[in-house]
Parts: sequence; C-alpha cells; structure tokens
Amino acid sequence: MAILLVIFGSVIAVSGIIHQTYRRIITKTSLAETGTVTDLEEDGSGEYPVITMADGHEFRSKYGGSFNHKVGDKVTVLRKGDAFEIYPLTNRYLFTVIPLLAGISLLLLGLTTT
Repeated sequence: MAILLVIFGSVIAVSGIIHQTYRRIITKTSLAETGTVTDLEEDGSGEYPVITMADGHEFRSKYGGSFNHKVGDKVTVLRKGDAFEIYPLTNRYLFTVIPLLAGISLLLLGLTTT
C-alpha cells in the first residue's frame, strides 16, 4: 500500500511541476493584452465569453463557463501569433498548486507508512 501512495503521489506532484513549467513557457512566449467581453454565447455547459481586442479581433474563449464573465468585463488575454486565449489565475491553482500539494502529501504519507 505504501509503495502505491509513493508512486501515485510522485505522479501527481510531477504533473503539477509539468503544468507550471508549461505555464511559464506560454506566458514568456506570449504577449499579454487586455480585451473586453462583448458577448456571451450559451452552449450546453455554460456561457462562454466573446472577447474583442483593441485591434478589433474577436474570438470566443474556450474557457469561461465557470468564470462568470459579464459583458463589459476587461480580461487579460495571451496572444501568440494568431492564437488568443484568456489565461485565468485559477488555472494556476487548479492545475499546479493543488496537484503539487496533494502529490507531496501522498508521497509523505506513503514514506511514513510502514
């Protein structure tokens, strides 16, 4: 049982580290701009913001169903070439901090279990 906790904890912790590394690469290689939510499009899983950039480019975010954006909200958008996307801070907590803490906890539990 202890070896399973060590293995599972290690995998989860490494996934958090990988996500943080990926996040750093994306933020360093992308241009951060501010966009404005101009519309909300409804689909089966929620409302997704349509964002208009200062240069007039408009796109529908893949994210947003759980962020409760409202028309008129200003959002930070990462732009890499022709690709645009909202990059929320909650992404960092959900995919970096929580897996890292859970993984370290399971790893320590596995190491201390006899």
